[in-house]
Amino acid sequence: MSRAARTEKRTPEQNRKIWALAGELGFDETLLRDLVERLTGQRSTSVLTILQANLLIEEMNRLAGKQTAAQATRRPGMATPEQLHKIRTLERELGWADNPKRLQAFTKKYCGGVARLEWLGFGQARTLIESLKAVLRREQNRQHG
Repeated sequence: MSRAARTEKRTPEQNRKIWALAGELGFDETLLRDLVERLTGQRSTSVLTILQANLLIEEMNRLAGKQTAAQATRRPGMATPEQLHKIRTLERELGWADNPKRLQAFTKKYCGGVARLEWLGFGQARTLIESLKAVLRREQNRQHG
């Protein structure tokens, strides 16, 4: 997380979103300020940082029954979409994309028998990425060495 998100004041767009959600939820100013104080320790929306405003917006979306795109794809404890993308990128760089069974066998061997990427846990995906990077380095060293 960037330092700016922790220290810079919330954006005008965030402010508009906060007040739009407050209206949607039927919050009056006092109720909104109570929620802001519960989440951030601040009473006013004008002193919120970018990070605090994001936290408030996320909570208000939750209260409104809305699900953000990030929440829809989030699988606690499982490989992140970014990790899965990195694995597929490394698969292409290794020249394995034309033979899916190659990555599947490699995954099964180095990730405790897990055969499908979608089933990988976060730590398993991290291990797989590092293993694939090592194979790629060896291949590149062998070609240039």
